[in-house]
Amino acid sequence: MNSCCYKEQLVGLKKFLDKLPWTLQIVLKSMIRSRSKSKTAIICLTLCIFLMTVSLAGGAVAWWTTRSYVDNSFGQNVIAIGHEKILTEYEAMMTDALNTNLSTFNFLENPFFIDEEFLEKLNTIQQITIIDNRLLMIDKVVEVQTRELVNDNGDSHYVTYGRSNVRSSTALIVGVNPHSIADNLLTQNMPLNSNTTTTTTTIVGSSLAQNIFDNPLKQKIALDSYNSSSREFFSISDIALDPINQGFVVYIPLNTLQELKSLPTQNLILIKVQNTDDISKIENLAAQYNLNTLPLNRVHQLSLSNIDTIWLSILPFPILSTVTTLIGLLNCLLVSFSGRHRDFGILQAMGAKNNYITKIILLESFTFILPTAIIGITLGMIFNFVFLLPNATISLQLLFTCLGGLALLLFSICLISAIITLKLNKHSPTNLIQNAK
Repeated sequence: MNSCCYKEQLVGLKKFLDKLPWTLQIVLKSMIRSRSKSKTAIICLTLCIFLMTVSLAGGAVAWWTTRSYVDNSFGQNVIAIGHEKILTEYEAMMTDALNTNLSTFNFLENPFFIDEEFLEKLNTIQQITIIDNRLLMIDKVVEVQTRELVNDNGDSHYVTYGRSNVRSSTALIVGVNPHSIADNLLTQNMPLNSNTTTTTTTIVGSSLAQNIFDNPLKQKIALDSYNSSSREFFSISDIALDPINQGFVVYIPLNTLQELKSLPTQNLILIKVQNTDDISKIENLAAQYNLNTLPLNRVHQLSLSNIDTIWLSILPFPILSTVTTLIGLLNCLLVSFSGRHRDFGILQAMGAKNNYITKIILLESFTFILPTAIIGITLGMIFNFVFLLPNATISLQLLFTCLGGLALLLFSICLISAIITLKLNKHSPTNLIQNAK
């Protein structure tokens, strides 16, 4: 019964192939004759294209996502105001992405605090659209283990258990004004908005979350680990991919941090102006209070340059995957054409020209690439967006650019592999006809 069904399938396949153009029949029938080799070639090519998609498209999406987060973190026409040493340290934390040594700078020295009188005068300048006063400090943060409890009504809450200082890390603590964040100064990636009613809500940087938490959104964090008697627990509302301090940062509502540290003032102010022509008036006012200004547009460009440098340093990996795909396709074609010199010789003896043989080789290379590209690219993009970059920032333009770039690259690989195959097999009329005899 099985053999009868198999024969019927072969007859149906033969009838289907007979309806196709002659050149395509030659290609498909040759692939069917060597089914085991064709299956192995398709599997190998699919894996190569999958890796190429992960490295090239995944790298492009990661690069774009990183730049987008940097853009969101800085905003446009934003100026930082503070003591000269505070601004120097703040700029270093925003731009030095390759430095893994966390700062031990003391942000809480008395000369660094900004007078409330200056803040009041700043509010009188009409050209300023947003004023975001902040309190920066370096402190040790610790993991607080929690367990979810669900009652009969389906409501859940979390309770702490075990030791609170299981894992710890030094981090930059930033007290922020939720109303300024809601006005989109730092935009989407730090949604500590004005609707936040609890004083225990925090946002942690991605690097910190990966280092000291298993499930950060279900756990809690504690500050002031050097004095366990005064330690307070904070819930985590979101994880921010933030470049400052290499992602070792915690954002806490400003009034909460001020009360915790008994500090009624701030040591950094971020303002957003309508245009850069208004900076001189702000600089003159800051100078009266021995404060300096730092236009973040310049820091923004420096951060983007550092990101580009990092991505250029890992560029050899996508190039290596592309070369691997080229070698894989070339090997598939050579294996497919090995032992077929007699067939090509018969075609030449029947009057087929070199151009026709070239057409067969190109068509066979595209026949190998087309199904493997569809499967490999699809699986690669799913892997990128589900496992590798689940929070990626991507536009339709970037998506189409990635897919179009991969298609163009695979088309080029087909042409190159076909040309190399022709050279290696030396398909001249004399050799082919001799092979046919």
